[in-house]
Amino acid sequence: AAIHLGDDCYEQRNWKEAVKWYRAAAEKMGNTSRYYYVRMFSRIGFIYDEGGYGVEEDNAEAIKWYTKAVGIDKSNASALRLADMYFDGEGVNKDPRMAVNLLYQILFKDSDVCRRLARCYIDGEGVPENMFMAAIWWLKAERLNWYPYFAILVGIIAIGSIMIGCICFAIGSIKKIFS
Repeated sequence: AAIHLGDDCYEQRNWKEAVKWYRAAAEKMGNTSRYYYVRMFSRIGFIYDEGGYGVEEDNAEAIKWYTKAVGIDKSNASALRLADMYFDGEGVNKDPRMAVNLLYQILFKDSDVCRRLARCYIDGEGVPENMFMAAIWWLKAERLNWYPYFAILVGIIAIGSIMIGCICFAIGSIKKIFS
């Protein structure tokens, strides 16, 4: 019941009350579905991440709750936000390697994650700079219907000096034409 009261308060933007009810539910951690806990922990993380509606922004608390959500389900949106916080050093020491590890845990389900991983390879952030790997991840993002970033793939290949990148682009284009 506490989870549902928290959900009602969250939807009404009464975040202070939502956190109170969610914390009460978190203390019990009964036989409720994993889904409810992931959603609840993610929402508490978001509330502290954003701040407002009666709650002060607190990155350390946001990280704590996002981490709990990721501990239950690594493929949720909290992992993506947690990765961003590690990239930017929000509430934690900046740690691009940790951020990349989080992205690898969720990348096969989310084209946005593939795009972010490609960007890491382009910038050499958390991984060695590697245009070929960047092209592979951009193609994966495109394959997951992330079409707006397909144009960026063209730019990567244009500035990259790898012939294989051009071949990957050609194969992707041919597949798109014939599918």
